[in-house]
Amino acid sequence: MKILWAPWRMKYVQDHYWDSRLRKNFNLKGVGFEEMSESYNKVLYEIKIKVLEETLRKHQLKIQGKKVIDVGCGTGAFLNFYIERGAIYTGIDISEYAITRLSEMYPNIPFY
Repeated sequence: MKILWAPWRMKYVQDHYWDSRLRKNFNLKGVGFEEMSESYNKVLYEIKIKVLEETLRKHQLKIQGKKVIDVGCGTGAFLNFYIERGAIYTGIDISEYAITRLSEMYPNIPFY
């Protein structure tokens, strides 16, 4: 019997995986659920931001003037949230493609 699909033999190379996904879709679909639409993923990210807002409010945390490191910044889904509230933002991601694109889009913000 020949095995046609063996996921346990497949090698997951994180940076290549994310570079490939983001080259196809540099949007919320690229960092969210690939099989779902971009609008579906947008709703999920809106919910994540609401939860972040509620958590900050609940714990009376102010981010204005605070340094924020967005680990796994991807397409910058949370970037505007932090910038609009006066945070000092730095983005970090495993995908070189994401870092290159975000650096072009936001030349005054550090990305690594």
